[in-house]
Amino acid sequence: MDSRQETAEIKWLPSPEDLEIIKELAASPDELDQAYAEAYKASCFVVEFGDDQGGIAAVGDLDALARIEHETGKDIDPSTLTIGNLMALGIPPSGGRGSRAENVREGLRRALERREGIISEEE
Repeated sequence: MDSRQETAEIKWLPSPEDLEIIKELAASPDELDQAYAEAYKASCFVVEFGDDQGGIAAVGDLDALARIEHETGKDIDPSTLTIGNLMALGIPPSGGRGSRAENVREGLRRALERREGIISEEE
């Protein structure tokens, strides 16, 4: 197996703590918490920019992040990623028109489409 195949097979595996957090978020009555749970269940991370009056959300693939961490030997905290970092990784932010939860869900939809190759990374 060449190194590209090995790297492609690296997946994000949630810890028991991650699974508990996802469970708590999913059970929350808050729509934003539920949207975050949906993203984490799909092995995605969320980075939001802005505030409750208007903002955007970028949703990326945790498997891809795990592969980058493996290749570089460095841990990456998604919350520290800038819009520029995300754009360089092919993760365009979305939203700005709906609620924060709607922005997260729209970002998740786009992330899943990118994962399935339905839309291009440059959209």
